[in-house]
This record gives sequence, structure tokens and C-alpha cells, in this order.
Amino acid sequence: MATRPRTRKIGRLSEIAQVAVRHGFGYFFERHRLTDILPWTARVEVDPAAVGSERGRHLREMLDELGPTFVKFGQLLSTRPDIVPPDIVAELRGLQDDVRPFPFAQIRQVIEAELGLTLEQAFVRFDERPIAAASIGQVHRALLPNGDEVAVKVQRPNAPRQIESDLALLYQAARMIKERVRALDFIDAHALVDEFARSIRQELDYKLEARHADTFRRNFADSELVVVPRVYRDYSTTRMLTLEYLAGIQLADLDLDATSLEERRELAYRVTQTWMRMIFEHGFF
Repeated sequence: MATRPRTRKIGRLSEIAQVAVRHGFGYFFERHRLTDILPWTARVEVDPAAVGSERGRHLREMLDELGPTFVKFGQLLSTRPDIVPPDIVAELRGLQDDVRPFPFAQIRQVIEAELGLTLEQAFVRFDERPIAAASIGQVHRALLPNGDEVAVKVQRPNAPRQIESDLALLYQAARMIKERVRALDFIDAHALVDEFARSIRQELDYKLEARHADTFRRNFADSELVVVPRVYRDYSTTRMLTLEYLAGIQLADLDLDATSLEERRELAYRVTQTWMRMIFEHGFF
């Protein structure tokens, strides 16, 4: 029994290594003499294409395949141009909202376990196709019995257990990087994993996110510029969050050709004003 956690770690390490090699990163293990940590004895083949112009795409696809922990880690790296090359930062930004969704059967399973109701009892309509898929959960449009349109965010099954297991492996990787990879001496890998662990553990608790949404809604209740969706508490738990559905466009998706300079300036002003209120007036951001 005592060997099970170690066996699970070895199995996950094997999976991670195989996925890395399949996406062209076998050269990393060879270059930094890390082949001894792999769960096989065969030599890892070097893929020269992995260091070319498509390395960012290979890295994004690898992280996506490895699951929520690594997708979230990729999202963190996409915000750190101080340690990640520009071409990789640009590619990793795709992990913000372009992650492969998980099956609808699992969505149903989580919702029914959380609410104690069938999906049909809880919602008049529930769209099977997600409107967004992210590292820890995905979002579906739905209609409540009272006629309200909502967005329902559902956590990936077994996400907490998988994330804790992967965090342990990331701490091991940080130690090995410090000991063996001299090219990365300028990075405090352990501190980077610490920052990541704090962030992802908070994001696993949708009740905490609901409380934050309520706070933002109260703080901007008098604003004519900012609208924060209402939280539906009876339909929200640690693993699912139901919010008022608000139609809109992300700034990143804005059609710049169809937006005048004056409109862009106004948007920039509103975003800046909102951030300044959160930081200097509310102290909550």
C-alpha cells in the first residue's frame, strides 16, 4: 500500500515524458543529461524541428494534452515575457481560452452530483456545446426555470487530485532544474512553482470565485461603465459556478479595422479608469 503514491508518480512521470518526446522535446532530455530520470532505458531521439520556428506551437499542444495543471502553468508562462521568448509567449496565449473541451457526459455527472438533481430538473435548457473551455473548467449556456439566461462553469472531473499530483512533480522538476540545467540559472524555478501553486489552488474553489464576483458587483453597483454578472447561489458550489449571461466581445477579439481611433481611445480610457478604481479606491482586484 505504501508504494502506491510512488507508483502513481512514476506512471504520471512516464506519461509526461512520453508526451514531451512525442511533441518534439526529446532533445531537452538529451541536451541537459536528464535521460536517467525517464522510466525507460532506450535513448531519447532528438527532434531538430522542436527548436525551430514552431517550438511555441509544439509546447502549447504538449501542455494542452497533459491536462489542467500544465495548461494553467502555460498560461502563467504566457504572462512572463521576462523569462520566456516572445514567439513562445505569443503561442502560449492561446491557452487562455483555446483548450480542448471535456465530454458532455462528464459535465452532466458533475452538475448532478453537485446539485442533487438531474440536469433536466435543474435547467430548462442546457447547451451541450461549450462557449469556452479553459484549464480547470468549461462554460455552457443554459436557461433556468425562472427564464433567466445563465453561463454555467463546470470544473473538470478529478481536477484537484490531478493538480496536487502534478504540483508535486513540478516541485521535483524545479529541484532538478536548479541542480542540472545551468542555462536556466537565472530563473528561481521553485519560486515560480510556488506562485503557480497558490494561484491554481485558489482557482479550484468556485465558491471563492463566487464571493469575489459578488464583491466586484457591489463595488461597481453605481457604475455606468462596468457591468458585473450576478451569481446564482442556488446553482453554485465548489465545483460549479452559475452566473448571469452577458453577451459581449473580448478586447482581444475586437475588430480593429472596424473600430475608429476615437472608439479605441474611449475603450482604453474605460479600462484604465476601471483598473484605477479597483486598485486605489476599492483595494480589491
